Amino acid sequence: MSFVLGNPIVNSDPSGHRVVCDAEEDCDEAQKLSRLDDEGYWKELIKYDYGVKMADKGGKNGTNKAWNLPSLQQVYDALSNVDRALNGRLFDMISGTTFWLSENTKALYHGDTSSTGIEFEVRSGYVSPYVNIYHEIGHLIDTVPRTADVFSGQLPANADWIGTDSYVKRDYLINRSIADPSWAIAQDAVQDRSKPENSLKSSEQWADTFSNYVAGNVPQGSNMYTFVSGAINTYTRGY
Repeated sequence: MSFVLGNPIVNSDPSGHRVVCDAEEDCDEAQKLSRLDDEGYWKELIKYDYGVKMADKGGKNGTNKAWNLPSLQQVYDALSNVDRALNGRLFDMISGTTFWLSENTKALYHGDTSSTGIEFEVRSGYVSPYVNIYHEIGHLIDTVPRTADVFSGQLPANADWIGTDSYVKRDYLINRSIADPSWAIAQDAVQDRSKPENSLKSSEQWADTFSNYVAGNVPQGSNMYTFVSGAINTYTRGY
């Protein structure tokens, strides 16, 4: 099955050395993927499907390390979920950005996002949970030049899902935590702020709002759901 990319109906492997695919398939990409090792396969798949480079070197914090297989698979699954929430337009929104992985010795996980990409800071032996990946991608689509501040800039001044502490209200959500198959314990649906001053920023409120929307944790018909779905539909139609 591995020789045919898990799809013996579409692909065949008569010699055991290459993928043969029908006219509707992207044969060049399929054959390229078939020659890569496990980490290389997922890096190439993420780049092909979403336009994101998974870099082993570079980054901002100087503690970067090579992407491992569990982390790559976790990121790909999370990107797939985000893509569905964005009406299949994630590639158009974040293509050309870079993701890095670095060691976190102070907390289990954290993210640092700029207009060029995301650095996921994760303690050894763990992977970033979905909720953190969703949160950082929420920052990313609000930071890349084409849609800079577009989403956070639309947040209502008195949004009923934002509490007096400037955090998303956990009681407003369907669940106070978000389950993740890679974590034994569901993770808090609202991300802690590494810097207290960030709590007041609309960008953080947007990122938490977006992450819970992607996770299916926002009640349909609520003001929060109407806001996010409306903002997404407005800007994904333009791609």
